[in-house]
Amino acid sequence: MLSLKDTHPDWDRHVLFVDRHSSIGDFAEELYAATLVEELPLPKMNEFLFRYGIMELNTAAKPYMFSHLRRMGYEHIVYIDPDILVVDRLVDVENLLDKNATGVLTPHLTAPLEDERLPSELDIMRAGSYNLGFLALGKTEQADRFISWWEKKLEFGAISAPEKGLFTDQKWVDLAPGMFEGFQVLRDPGYNVAYWNLPHRKISSRDNHWFSNDRPLRFFHFSGFDPLNPKPFSKHQNRLDLESIGPTKALALEYAQKVIDNGLSSFRKIPYAFGYFSDGTPIPNALRVLFREDPQVRFEAGENPFEASDFFINGEAGELPVILRAVWLEHTHLQRAFPDPLGQSRVPYYHWFADKGAVEIGIPETYVLPIRRALIEAQQLQQKNQEQPIPINQLPNYRPSIWARGLVFLHKRATGGQLGHARLTQYQQVTSLGDFLRLGFAQFRGTKLASKLGMASNQPVKIDPLRINLPYKTHASEPIVFKPRRQSHHFTGLFIEEGQHAHWMGKQSRFMVKHPVDGSFRMEVEIYRELFEQAFGKTEIELEVGFNELPRTKFIVDAHTSFIEGDIPHLPEEWPAVLHVTPSSSFSPKELGLNEDTRTLTIKIRNLSLGDSLIFNGAALPNLSAARDHLSIGINLIGYARSEHGVGQSLRQFAQALVASNITFGVIDFNKNNLSRTQDSSLEEKMIKDVEHGINVLHINADQIGEAALQLPSHFFSRYNIGYWHWELPDMLQEHRAGFDNLNEVWVPTAFVQEAVAKVSPIPVVKIPHAIHFETSARATRAHFKLPENKFLFLVMYDFSSFQDRKNPDASIRAFEQAFAATDTEVALVIKTQNSHHHPQDMAALKQRLAHFKNVFWIDETLSRQEVYDLQSVCDCYVSLHRSEGYGLGPAESMFLGKPVIATNWSGNTEFMHQHNSLLVDFELIKIEKDVGVYKAGNTWADPSVEHAASLMRLIVGNEALREKIGAAAAKTMRDLYSPEVIGKRIHERLSFIQNDIIANIKA
Repeated sequence: MLSLKDTHPDWDRHVLFVDRHSSIGDFAEELYAATLVEELPLPKMNEFLFRYGIMELNTAAKPYMFSHLRRMGYEHIVYIDPDILVVDRLVDVENLLDKNATGVLTPHLTAPLEDERLPSELDIMRAGSYNLGFLALGKTEQADRFISWWEKKLEFGAISAPEKGLFTDQKWVDLAPGMFEGFQVLRDPGYNVAYWNLPHRKISSRDNHWFSNDRPLRFFHFSGFDPLNPKPFSKHQNRLDLESIGPTKALALEYAQKVIDNGLSSFRKIPYAFGYFSDGTPIPNALRVLFREDPQVRFEAGENPFEASDFFINGEAGELPVILRAVWLEHTHLQRAFPDPLGQSRVPYYHWFADKGAVEIGIPETYVLPIRRALIEAQQLQQKNQEQPIPINQLPNYRPSIWARGLVFLHKRATGGQLGHARLTQYQQVTSLGDFLRLGFAQFRGTKLASKLGMASNQPVKIDPLRINLPYKTHASEPIVFKPRRQSHHFTGLFIEEGQHAHWMGKQSRFMVKHPVDGSFRMEVEIYRELFEQAFGKTEIELEVGFNELPRTKFIVDAHTSFIEGDIPHLPEEWPAVLHVTPSSSFSPKELGLNEDTRTLTIKIRNLSLGDSLIFNGAALPNLSAARDHLSIGINLIGYARSEHGVGQSLRQFAQALVASNITFGVIDFNKNNLSRTQDSSLEEKMIKDVEHGINVLHINADQIGEAALQLPSHFFSRYNIGYWHWELPDMLQEHRAGFDNLNEVWVPTAFVQEAVAKVSPIPVVKIPHAIHFETSARATRAHFKLPENKFLFLVMYDFSSFQDRKNPDASIRAFEQAFAATDTEVALVIKTQNSHHHPQDMAALKQRLAHFKNVFWIDETLSRQEVYDLQSVCDCYVSLHRSEGYGLGPAESMFLGKPVIATNWSGNTEFMHQHNSLLVDFELIKIEKDVGVYKAGNTWADPSVEHAASLMRLIVGNEALREKIGAAAAKTMRDLYSPEVIGKRIHERLSFIQNDIIANIKA
């Protein structure tokens, strides 16, 4: 505030204290007017203050302070963070507000961050485009509308959860310039200089004035800076330190001394009032998270949660002590370590927390004592009753009150029966008359009388992730790992869970009915009412059931349904037949915020009957254990082992990685529907005729998996089956989804393919990149390929069978045309194609296109893999102006050779290509106008900029230093990150998990 007073003595100054202090006004003297946060009209004040941690609460209060100052009559309001040093008058802000601006924002970045340090551009994007350490609002109707909107959003949405798309008050303001007219983005380098943009701001000092990029420095934001430990410069980053920031060091040290001189050490000793319950007990952040997420916890805590320490310390929520439930939900590593906290994991979880866990995660001892008491009581009870040990999910509550005991007595008198454990634990939480009345009223609101009186509770019930039987993370090496679908010959579309009697259905399930049956349909299901309400906004969905292509019969499934029964009037004339069961609605647990499960789910099926025939019995499913017991550890590698095309090369690269990791494998050649030459013999020594190992990896794309299931012996698929798939568009085709039916999981080479497949996959999708390694031969000369010696050679390669429209060679030709004159003798373009004889029209079009060129060389033949490597090695630059790639083998191999690559900056190739190791071409996303083979109209792919590509071609020819720099970085990327050893290790880790944690655990 002193710096603001020095630069703007005419401004009124106000400070909002998000704290309590009896003498807060004494701090101000005449420097500013002080306002306490509890003086603001926050909605449900105590709940508001309790739900947020210190950083979140400070940001959540901002719009309410803006409203407060507006009510005081201020037209122009400027907010600055307390860690800002104002160096010069904010003249540009004043001018914009005088010109009736709605608001003034400063962006985090005005230029790219071109290193690998933190924060990255992605980190900045997650935090928000604009830095809310500064915000100026004018006196306009739009500004008032913005304040009102912002208040509503921050009442509950000021949490710091980038994974949910939220970051305090800041992320919401990304929407402001689009939603409210008149916002101005101030890009002047003198404003809001901080660690995130300092790499783009040259700070200097002349004549006692500070400058940023030769513009007057207006204010510096010392975010994350500790005046008592200035060396790191900011705790939020690793890009800069005090010694690397040049003249800024002097400014930082000057600021540090000013803060210290103004009582930093003394103020730091003042405890944060809202960090404690009223009785002085510290409030762990996990309790705040649970409070805002769980309506039952809010109900139990009452109107003032700061007075509810007894409940948070000694109470229970959802059959767990409140603190244990809170920390389990907050920490994903605990969810993996103790996956069943209401069952088998309960006792280990209690012991971990009591012995060391609370200390590890910073939970005060006050919360640990009741857990220790519960363990001691449980052990004592078990010792007294050795013949009937108590179940692990019935650890006693800590101290049943007289109110709780009274409720138990009244319940038994009223019902004449025993209490269920859930009801007992609910009653045990009642410790006072207030608890007694609240619980009684809550139960009354669920009665018919309350409904008639208009007092029923309409609040939707939120799913309890500790209760619902959904998959959870089980292995740290992959984002999501599901238990495998059991291989079956008579159904698809169900997610089989080991040890369960009911199994989740995906978007559709199909059952093979081998013999004639009558049409009496009966299916037993499990329904979760609260899940239906959360997922579908209603308590019922439709189910369409029918055979083959015959008309479907509709059934209604509501939240009270256990059995679905009725007649199917349309029966097939021939058997076997396929019964289709298709729900009208589905959901993804991840989209609902339940967990990280991305699968599409609907209902759970226990069994299904037609007439007297039991079609599906979830309690008695076949398993892989018989096959497991007789199989050696290793891989059956199945696919186009001899074929000289991309999918064949994918298999061979995979084999390289297996060899590098000493993984036993045999190769089974599959060549159905393949048009490419099949003369690659590099894996002949590994060829086998029958499956010998417990795991199949099929390098066969989704559209051909069904064909493989028909052509290969049926016993091949009795193993654990992994499909290695490629795909080139953001969405899979509907007709390709049947490929999932024969697999336990899918592997893909890039995140681009992973996203496309995972969106519709009922099984795990794991990213395993290709391994790249090869040697060039002595024949790697230009003369061998009849290419000129003294020219700079650009290389374009593609297979006509991969669709010319997708590979887009004409864009490369046009870029070459624009970049160089037809008479230019120093450059040439080499186009390498194959399989043109299968595509005569495309071949004729290319031939006509190249007819007038003198400096284009067309090699139209199938080369051996070694010859392809040699050709790449004798050219100077690889060009791929593709519209889409699942991977981009040509660019990857050229990068391995240290060649610069010019390629479209979209799709699978961006897995390994970035601005430091490649020359990436700008593009626009466009709709496919008409079907191109399997690429259907209406889908999206890229239209690369020919002009940009041409400029990059000219640049790379004329800049030898750039060629060397890009080429060296490219080679390093491929050799460090994609070597057979690196990829082989990833394969080995995943296979070990499959073998040891999945197959080995399948019980006979």
